[in-house]
Amino acid sequence: MSQDAVINVLATCSYALQRVIELMNAGPLVFSESEASEASECFHLHIKSYMWLAAFFYQRRKMYFKVRRKTHYNVHMADEIKEHRLNPSMHENFAEEAFLGKIKRIGVRCHGATCTQRLFMRYLLCLAMVLQDFNKTAGLVE
Repeated sequence: MSQDAVINVLATCSYALQRVIELMNAGPLVFSESEASEASECFHLHIKSYMWLAAFFYQRRKMYFKVRRKTHYNVHMADEIKEHRLNPSMHENFAEEAFLGKIKRIGVRCHGATCTQRLFMRYLLCLAMVLQDFNKTAGLVE
């Protein structure tokens, strides 16, 4: 197998995932039939090329691409995108995970006796900032 073939599969894998993410970010909560079909096909293409890369490098005893149980879930998700036309981004929780990461960084730096108090103070501060931003965008506060 030539190095160019591996690079082409890697490029296909990356492009297909990027296209799925573009469709999810720019698309509505319910895809049109063509959007759902394209997202599903690109997601399947990404998974197949990723699995090809995993097998290729596994044969050479290099664990660059690991196929995990989540891969099987992603195959079902690609099928459901085409069948139900629902945008998977409606289920994303990146903001919540980022918030938990911030809270964790505070928690590990606090003394055990004041940790809970500091976490709640930070939570209330973040909540106040979100509420203030909402009020500004809603035109309720200048």
